[in-house]
Amino acid sequence: MGRSVWSTTIELNGVNGLFISGSSNQVLFNTVTYNHIEYSFGQDGGQIWLGMGSSGSIVRENEVTGLYNYGNPENGCSVPPTGKNYGFEIYGTSQDLYNNGVTTQEVAGLVVDDTNGIEIMGTDPYCTQCTPNKIAGNYGAGIWFDNLDGPITGIVLDTVRVENNGGVGIQFDTSAPVDTGPGFPSGAACLSGNSGGRWTGNDTGLSYKPPANDTGC
Repeated sequence: MGRSVWSTTIELNGVNGLFISGSSNQVLFNTVTYNHIEYSFGQDGGQIWLGMGSSGSIVRENEVTGLYNYGNPENGCSVPPTGKNYGFEIYGTSQDLYNNGVTTQEVAGLVVDDTNGIEIMGTDPYCTQCTPNKIAGNYGAGIWFDNLDGPITGIVLDTVRVENNGGVGIQFDTSAPVDTGPGFPSGAACLSGNSGGRWTGNDTGLSYKPPANDTGC
């Protein structure tokens, strides 16, 4: 059995607010706010990090809020010119993210890299009565598949609500290896109002392509 982080407020940490390692962990109903805003090592990073080697995580109903209009120094510490926050930084195997709200991050809402099996849903199969959340209002892409450290396989994006971000809604990598997986098996997604368009990049490895029209906005 893994561990659980439940109904906790995690805020104002200089680097990651929550670092998940090991297997079968659950991260549920947390409020995660303004972490990774001092960057002691001057690199981008996620407020919630699902680490390399982690597996079988269930991450649902969290509210992750960033801050991209900050001052310098921030909380009394100087901010290097490089290094900004994502809502989630995701690695590992068989990671499930259900109905998380991710807003106002400095780069992207979610960044996925070197992951075998990643399911991101805008609904929660464990809580059908929960209010739908959005990945919205982030400075860059809503979801960014970045295979810098390794391939991304087993991608499932179902009923996602990725709206009104400063970049593209969903950014697939354009370099080899190609991102692969079922893709959008239900054909339902809301990708509206993103400044860079609905999606971009190489979707040839997805069995079900991004839907041409919005559903469930």
